[in-house]
Amino acid sequence: MSQPLDASSDGSRAEVRARNTVEVAVSGPPLADPAAGPGRAAQSRLVSLDTLRGGLIVLILVTHGVSALSPLAMSREAREAAQLFFGVATPSFVLISGTLFGLFLATRRNLAPIFRSYRWRALLFFGFAHALIAAELFPAFAGTRMPFWLFVVERWYITDTLGVAFLLMPAVLPSLRLGDRLVIAVVLLTVSRVDEVLVRGHSQAALIAHEIFFGRPVGDDARAFDCYPLLPIFAYFMIGSFIGGRLGTAYRAGRDELLLARLRRVAWPLAAASLLMCAAWAALKYRLHGHPAAQALLYPDRTFSLFPGYLAAFLVALTFLVRRLDLLGRVNRATRALALLGRRSLFAYVAQYGVVVTAPAMLGHRFVSLRGLVLYLPFATAAVFGLTAGWDRLRGRPPLPPSAPR
Repeated sequence: MSQPLDASSDGSRAEVRARNTVEVAVSGPPLADPAAGPGRAAQSRLVSLDTLRGGLIVLILVTHGVSALSPLAMSREAREAAQLFFGVATPSFVLISGTLFGLFLATRRNLAPIFRSYRWRALLFFGFAHALIAAELFPAFAGTRMPFWLFVVERWYITDTLGVAFLLMPAVLPSLRLGDRLVIAVVLLTVSRVDEVLVRGHSQAALIAHEIFFGRPVGDDARAFDCYPLLPIFAYFMIGSFIGGRLGTAYRAGRDELLLARLRRVAWPLAAASLLMCAAWAALKYRLHGHPAAQALLYPDRTFSLFPGYLAAFLVALTFLVRRLDLLGRVNRATRALALLGRRSLFAYVAQYGVVVTAPAMLGHRFVSLRGLVLYLPFATAAVFGLTAGWDRLRGRPPLPPSAPR
């Protein structure tokens, strides 16, 4: 168990944390230093959150690269396994956003600038990000089959879902206790899955609305490209805000090591719950050959049965990075690079579409071989990092310190 921070000690954890933070860019406003006095606010935030977000940007890039594989390049089983593995990226991305917001609520007194920042980013998601992603994907997925304006208005991306969350969550979460946020999140996830066995409308408009709010019904084709439903995204954000609130409280009390140990212990039952639900679905489908309603409830979807496993992986990664980067100060060249992608996550997310999807399609390579993908991904990662670093310099943000105390 860690002891309360001693602000007068040269080697105190408060000083390490203050020296090893990264200034906020696209992904969030400044976070007050939890160890600072009531009248002091450090214009910084935890390196671990930016580093983890940057790692997820790389994982999303690889995910979109795998989706461009030729149908003959990978078996159906291998493709499904890859989708299950890479499916951790988007839920974890939203969890980080919620964690950062929960930290703000726990450590900041003046929340008005933070709320304005979230509203502004929501408008960026709806306008700037949506238009750029549509422009990047249009040559690969539509071409001359439809006008561009129709392609723009008919698509709903994860950035649009995040925009709704960024508008709604700041208005709702401050009035909720930490425990209430967790309970509501569980209810939202359950409702989004129980809906699978309920009677729905069959008109095109009703099906699209259902997909946007609750998710794609099992066995139905997607009607909106890259659509993550609203209810699970709201739940992820609330769970993240619960984690962030606990982290902020622990930092203030000097009990961060104790909280990190508890979060690591929680990860094991979460992973076991996900494994049990997936095993139950497999037994119902392949052994018992029946119970379609139960199969629909337990279907290994990234928004329900797989989510406890994704949350477990997120907690393990988060606690490792918080301890290594924020508490011990072990920042190196790789973590600085990932933190750059993380603090410019919106730009990096949009840029990776252009590098991984648009550029190959415009060069006549809509689908690639497995060997071609393996050769192209290092170049694509370097290109996204270079573009993001250039954008960061244009914005005039200082880099992370070249070294950090251990």
